[in-house]
Amino acid sequence: MAQTDSACTFHPTVQLFLTLTDVAPVSGGTVALAGHPSKPHLFVSVLELGKVLVVSTETSEIVSDLEVPEPFDEGPKGVAFDEAGDCLVLLVDDRITRWREQPLWTELGSGQELSADCECVSVDGRGRILLDLSPPGWLLPGGTIEPVPFEALPEEPPKDVDGDLDAVYKRQTWEATTTDLSNALMVACKDGAIFVYARDTKSTHYLVPGEAHARELSVRRPRLSRGIVVHMESHLPEEGCCCTSPHGGMFVVGPLGDEDTDDDGALAVWSFSPDKAPSITRLTGFRSRPAQLDAVATDAAGMLYLCVVEQWPDRRAIYRVAPVEA
Repeated sequence: MAQTDSACTFHPTVQLFLTLTDVAPVSGGTVALAGHPSKPHLFVSVLELGKVLVVSTETSEIVSDLEVPEPFDEGPKGVAFDEAGDCLVLLVDDRITRWREQPLWTELGSGQELSADCECVSVDGRGRILLDLSPPGWLLPGGTIEPVPFEALPEEPPKDVDGDLDAVYKRQTWEATTTDLSNALMVACKDGAIFVYARDTKSTHYLVPGEAHARELSVRRPRLSRGIVVHMESHLPEEGCCCTSPHGGMFVVGPLGDEDTDDDGALAVWSFSPDKAPSITRLTGFRSRPAQLDAVATDAAGMLYLCVVEQWPDRRAIYRVAPVEA
């Protein structure tokens, strides 16, 4: 059945939410964002400072902060809020830590060491923590890690084909149509599904709980040669960030390519839904053209937040855009 409705769209003009440099002076490094799924709070994790700022989404004021005690090498480099466990989840080095405000931020337990490198964390509505391990997995509330059951890739044709044109096309078709989701960016949805953004193929996918086949949500156009698919064209960015909303939305934010606009590099939001056609919103209203996009997140009201570097290396700001009401 043809999709007639479009996924959530946003008002194109961004609003300045917080000049991060004014409240957390930092040069270089990275910033991560996470929204509280039911309260008006935005969590801003500043790797360089080793702390998390809790910012009111109603007033843009810092209501509390969490400073990770040393020693650590990298952290907090990932942040998410676990509503089922009523705690903040931080990735510090390769250790998952949990924190609760009571009234000061206090670590719960001693954390859990991971056996492999991990960069991103997100949490579903049941308290399962999605980890971008290799292979990816769910950290269950009991402490065990359950692998994400992505289906196996099609058999890879040989690279060295010694002038065999049919074999060359077969290899090109495999490379054009095969996406290794286990190495892509992924974010947990509240219902336990997984939203996947594959930068190398510029595609997005949706894995529902209990299944191994992830359905593609993005719309790519095949480029043919001799009737054979040799490339899949997409308007998604190669370097973007992704997030999900407590209300079910799934988003990629990144620069537009020069085929979409005269202003190559301007930021846009691509919105996805499992039962609606994708939509795109071109963003305007930044104080200056963003030099880098650090992170994106949504809050309980459906607002989308973007942390951007306005001037490298020491001027950062957080902007937000409002969804268009249906």
